[in-house]
Amino acid sequence: MNRIIAIAAFILINLHCFATHNRAGEITYRQISGSTYEIIVVTYTSSLPGTADRPSLMVSFGDNVSLEVARYELIFLSNNYKRNTYKVQHTFPGAGTYDIMVEDPNRNYGVKNIPNSVFTVFTIKSTLVINAALGNNTTPQLLNPPIDLAGKFKLFVHNPAAYDAEGDSISYALTSCLGEDGNPIPGYVYPPATESISVNPTTGDLIWKTPSDTGSFNVAINVMEWRNGIKIGNIVRDMQIDVRNTTNNPPINDPLLRVCTEAGKKITLLVTSRDQDNDPVSHKVIGGPLSLAISPANELKLVSVSSGIVTSEFSWKTDCSHIRAQPYEVILKAEDNNSRLNLVDMDPILISIKGPAPKNLVAEPATNAVTLRWESCGCGNASSYNIYRKVDPSTYIIDSCTTGVLPLFGFTKVGTVGPSNLEFIDNNNGSGLVLGGNYCYRIAAVFDLGLEGYVSDEVCTTLVPGLPFISNVSVEEDDLSSGRVDIAWRVPSDFDAVQFPGPYKYNIFRSADLWGSNFQPIGSITGSLSDTTYSDTPVNTIDGPYSYMVELFDLSKNMKVGYPGIASTTLPELQATDEQINIHMANNTPWQNNTYQIFRSDAGDPFSLINTIDSRDYSDQYLTNGKDYTYFAISQGTYTYKNAQFATVNRSHIRSLKPLDNIPPCAPSLSIAVSCDSLYNMLNWTLPTGPCSHDVASYILYYSNLVDKDMDSLTYIPKADQLNYLHYPSKNLGGAYGIVAVDSAGNRSAMTRAVASDSCSLYDLPNVFTPNGDGINDLFVPINQTYQYVERISIKIFNRYGELVFETTDPEIRWNGKVKGSDKLASPGVYYYICDIWELRSVGVFQGPPKVGFVYLLSDKSKNSSD
Repeated sequence: MNRIIAIAAFILINLHCFATHNRAGEITYRQISGSTYEIIVVTYTSSLPGTADRPSLMVSFGDNVSLEVARYELIFLSNNYKRNTYKVQHTFPGAGTYDIMVEDPNRNYGVKNIPNSVFTVFTIKSTLVINAALGNNTTPQLLNPPIDLAGKFKLFVHNPAAYDAEGDSISYALTSCLGEDGNPIPGYVYPPATESISVNPTTGDLIWKTPSDTGSFNVAINVMEWRNGIKIGNIVRDMQIDVRNTTNNPPINDPLLRVCTEAGKKITLLVTSRDQDNDPVSHKVIGGPLSLAISPANELKLVSVSSGIVTSEFSWKTDCSHIRAQPYEVILKAEDNNSRLNLVDMDPILISIKGPAPKNLVAEPATNAVTLRWESCGCGNASSYNIYRKVDPSTYIIDSCTTGVLPLFGFTKVGTVGPSNLEFIDNNNGSGLVLGGNYCYRIAAVFDLGLEGYVSDEVCTTLVPGLPFISNVSVEEDDLSSGRVDIAWRVPSDFDAVQFPGPYKYNIFRSADLWGSNFQPIGSITGSLSDTTYSDTPVNTIDGPYSYMVELFDLSKNMKVGYPGIASTTLPELQATDEQINIHMANNTPWQNNTYQIFRSDAGDPFSLINTIDSRDYSDQYLTNGKDYTYFAISQGTYTYKNAQFATVNRSHIRSLKPLDNIPPCAPSLSIAVSCDSLYNMLNWTLPTGPCSHDVASYILYYSNLVDKDMDSLTYIPKADQLNYLHYPSKNLGGAYGIVAVDSAGNRSAMTRAVASDSCSLYDLPNVFTPNGDGINDLFVPINQTYQYVERISIKIFNRYGELVFETTDPEIRWNGKVKGSDKLASPGVYYYICDIWELRSVGVFQGPPKVGFVYLLSDKSKNSSD
């Protein structure tokens, strides 16, 4: 019995002294291209003498492939820690979710919240999601090493300082430490606390308030990555915290404010930490801004030191490239210098970099539109400008940390222009602004992912009523050369007759558009101001529209009086579709059009009223494709002049069009059945029920053997009732397929895509061959020529003594049974092989796990055979 106890004690002592070493770790990854990623494993291990070391680790990629990965970097840290980094590139088979995992038998001895910790596997795991719809992705980097010590009954804080270079959202949660096969450790409990232990889900602060026992404890932080509300990956950091007895108190950071600033400005921030024991305190900042390629943040600059107090300056000259939706997080770490045990405090500084506002916005009113002009926001990475309008001034107060909320303050987005366009005409989307409103505007630059920057200052303006006020513009004759447009206006009276005594004349101008971009003089009226009509003829009224400007001119002063009135004809804009013509009434008038009477002529028949509408848009349905239809409208509107309301009636231009079938059919649904035995893919598709599928006439199939490449046309299916196709791929069974339905008018549906699975393991080797020269089964070759989907191999064949007898990289192998380097036939018996295979897959060339097996060589032993 004593001998058994002694042996058990010896084993435990050796496990404690020579095996245990893992204290913390995590796995991150970086996308190289497509489905190829660099996997980075970081472990924090003991640097004390006698602890185990790992020059390499086995990494499981979650796709049934594992590799031994050599250590890339070794760095010694404080508190007897060393950081081990392992890097490897790996190509995954395609889209999917993969758990990347490292298991090591050496979790530390004596971890109090893990039962039998020395016999419990230390496992770290991260999840990779490959989904083309989510875009490229690289995990956040955890920049703060988990190496700090804790004091019993003393507040302990740790923050991993996660930084996502792509600007994805990050959230945090406590989770169970993992053991064998990546499963939660049975019996694991969170470390004991006098109050609580928790992780701030937003900032990542692990707060242990406070340790109620000494010893070693392990916690795990789940760092989750989100994009557009979808979880796209996560990292689990498993970390050991050593708690010791101490009378020392940790330093405390003064409260830190959130910082929000405009890109291009310099941030300068004073940070102070205090130690109640008056121990010396040192400062450090950790976070992504310090490692940026362009204009990184500076290390802390010491400002002042006194007994137990330190103040430092953090500074960062920001740049337009720093603009993003998520705030940057910089961790302020304060550490005291105590003779027995150093303790720390950590707090996050949240820094939001916003896009600058456009500068010097001005508004120039016309009679029914406002022209806005501004200066650039100053950032070349702005993708556009959003223009917002509100009637009457706003109470919007600029909040330095809030952008993109103008709609909450009554603003409506009225337009978007490109980054080089610094002008916008607000004509209410072609409807014209209504006289009498006080129109107020703000503009915001737009950056990546639709992120708006700060908004401009607000400008407000009212429309110019026009002098004289145009009250009618009506197309009275329809002709290519001798048409006629009648214009009428009110007698002007709202001007200073002393300053402009007359005599007067009216100058009439015309522009061949709705908005008066190129006015040319067409006539004038001299004499009485009461002569307020003009007929523009002869003019081509078929190819309108036209806008008109009437100017009151003082002949004695040789100058115009006031701001000229502007108004346009009404143009029925027609859009043809299947058995339907959509009509939009386009005009630019200072009056409000209340109704439109729509008249139609069918293929030269007399016009007849078909409907009266109270909006600008109408859809004329149930027409005959290919038949001519001609339209005009009579608008009835009102306007207010000198506090009185008047009616106005105007006729539009005429327009003709033929309905046509330009509506594509609905997209088919596509499925693929892969036949590993017969080496073909069966494509099956169905059409949705309903009118969108009634005239489908044919299909076009597309294909690419690589899922991340554009597809080429595969074949044309001329029959609408053929709903399947058999495809024998030449390179690999996996790949991407697409199908487009085509109707009788040649309209094509949207493409439906589907991916054929790469699940077939096709390269198969026989277990017997007979190299006896009879011409039957004389060669060791793959079964059924399945090597057509293999780019290359590396096979080595050994005899029972472990001696190499044959090797090749040819996928056909073609071993004739002879010993390498000789003309002698190998002895009959069992031979063992290991074969690395590089297969052609839908993600490119893929190396799977090696194939290991044996083959019987059967032959009449002769004098030429060899053992």
